[in-house]
Amino acid sequence: MEGYDYENKNTKTTVLGDRGVKPIIKDDDNVGISIRAIREVFDQAKQLTTNRTKTIKVYCSFLQIYNEKIFDLLNLANIPLKGSPDGMSGLRMRWNKTEQFIVENLFIFECFSAEDALKLFNLGIKNRIVASHNMNNASSRSHCIFTINVQQTNVDDIDNVVASKLQLVDLAGSERAGLTGNTGVAYKESVDINKSLLTLRKVI
Repeated sequence: MEGYDYENKNTKTTVLGDRGVKPIIKDDDNVGISIRAIREVFDQAKQLTTNRTKTIKVYCSFLQIYNEKIFDLLNLANIPLKGSPDGMSGLRMRWNKTEQFIVENLFIFECFSAEDALKLFNLGIKNRIVASHNMNNASSRSHCIFTINVQQTNVDDIDNVVASKLQLVDLAGSERAGLTGNTGVAYKESVDINKSLLTLRKVI
């Protein structure tokens, strides 16, 4: 699931909900698709485990792609300062036949309720790199992916495990330097954002 917005000061609601430098998760009509989806996962899990014939475990992780490097939004030691990722190598991504694409050393947390997952989600959003320019006072400078892994097991057959994955993606909006007024570090960020969006468009 992906969210995409052209940068505009009038943008109020996105896949994440209300935009801001430090978003706060709250219950109102402006909550984004991601928050609704997280709650729905746990609502469905509760329904499936009512008769106690199945157990469900939920695991969450949250990463951002900033200047073509991967960083863990839930690991404070792996969050770069804005404009200075060169001194950090970022996390490695690799592929295998079993798990396909995985990010090495990415923090993964087991969540027992929607509240647990939303706390991680809110923490990651607060750690995401944002900046102000002519078009948006809280412009995302990175793409981010919140991943929910669900493992369902039958009580009578513990070796029968069904694994599912839901990835909630929020893409930084495409930018035009002439409109945003970006220079220096912000301009380089815009170039990387636009380059990654162009690549994504080619492969979808």
